[in-house]
Amino acid sequence: MSPMVWNTHIPQVEKLPRLEPALTSTKNGIRTMIWAEDALNLSLQTNSYPGFRAFEMIVPARDVLNAAEYIMEEHSYDPTSGRLDGYIDRLRLDPEESRMYPDSVCLTSIPATRKPSDGISWEELPEFIFIHPDSFWGLDVNDDSKSTLIPPYRNARLPTLATMINTIMKMNFDPPSGYLHSRLYDKLGSWLDDLWTHAFPKDNADRDGTLSTKEQEVMKDISPENQPYFERISRYGNRAIEEEHRAERRSILRKLG
Repeated sequence: MSPMVWNTHIPQVEKLPRLEPALTSTKNGIRTMIWAEDALNLSLQTNSYPGFRAFEMIVPARDVLNAAEYIMEEHSYDPTSGRLDGYIDRLRLDPEESRMYPDSVCLTSIPATRKPSDGISWEELPEFIFIHPDSFWGLDVNDDSKSTLIPPYRNARLPTLATMINTIMKMNFDPPSGYLHSRLYDKLGSWLDDLWTHAFPKDNADRDGTLSTKEQEVMKDISPENQPYFERISRYGNRAIEEEHRAERRSILRKLG
């Protein structure tokens, strides 16, 4: 899979305080991928999620706890205690089964103890940080083909466009845990909508059943089992009939062995 930069005019990372937790992780030698709303904002150069409370990053599964320790040492975060509104499943009551990210570490900022660092005030940093193991998303952050570097930092990375799409579709149709959290389902749908709005902009009149040049290029890097769904959205802008696509996806996977 060839890397594909979403937007070639990525601003200097040091001017984006929200990325400080990821940069702290990278400077301590941990391979780190920026994820979720911040990856979309930065890569698509949109502001669809202004002032979003949570920052999400992905690291190798073995490094989750180490990344959390480095961030807490440098930026005065504590492990999150209690339930986080907006991240609890609407369908499950058991606290152990209702968390959106059961295998991730969540940190909460401590404003009272915050001290500005390098001209960055604590208000500019995210309220919450989720540090995900790459295994939760079915990724390998050490695979260079799945991400692109953010200069000038050696390890800070953004997912490629195809990686983001493949990962969202895989989680939506075949979550590694076997269960898709109801609120995560909502987030995945929102991310897909934003991707097609900003990465492949088309007016409704342009949804004539043809793929744009960019969609055709990206589709080459979409996994075979995800291509039918990708093509459906690209041609018609419609994410409906998910059950049909789930069955088709599994059929393709079986044929691929």
